[in-house]
Amino acid sequence: MFLDYTNPSAPKLFNTDDIEDCGSAYKDLKEDDSIVFESLSVSMEDIKRSQEEDRIGNIGSPIWIQDQRIPICPKTGKKMKFLIMLDTNDKVQFKRSTVNITEESMRRYLESFNFWCDGCLFIFYEPDSKMAAYYIQNT
Repeated sequence: MFLDYTNPSAPKLFNTDDIEDCGSAYKDLKEDDSIVFESLSVSMEDIKRSQEEDRIGNIGSPIWIQDQRIPICPKTGKKMKFLIMLDTNDKVQFKRSTVNITEESMRRYLESFNFWCDGCLFIFYEPDSKMAAYYIQNT
């Protein structure tokens, strides 16, 4: 998914056609729903010290789960710069949600910080175009 941050206060989805073709395991989600987690402060020392099973995320260089995949900016054609990788984990606590969950089995997924159950969210950015790329890899 690509978001255009030309207006940082109102980022816009750039690749709407690609997104409309994607499915979702979360059929209860509506466009205006939100899921909010408690904020969590992490220092560089925490990141350096963390073990893989204890990890919240990674900065510096990606830890690939599947193949290396560095996105190309759809506006400039440049390779995008890696910002952060966030892991599925239980350290980030659920705060509130507007989602009306009809299947109880989905509650644990929507109320936990997860990316397709066991995956990681990769975030890249291209500063000239102000475009961000978000994608998930999982085991």
